[in-house]
Amino acid sequence: MNAMLERYVHVRQMVLLTSDGPEQAAFYRSLGFANVRDVPELNALYRTNMQSGD
Repeated sequence: MNAMLERYVHVRQMVLLTSDGPEQAAFYRSLGFANVRDVPELNALYRTNMQSGD
């Protein structure tokens, strides 16, 4: 993960989707990611077109 972050250091924003477990949150926070729940001026939305069973 650090190699990827170093390779794309020029990228202004990175978006990460992961499961909502405390271990995942701690891991990604240790890498500098913030949860949008903790940033008042941000909101995150997503859409998937995958149907059940796909």
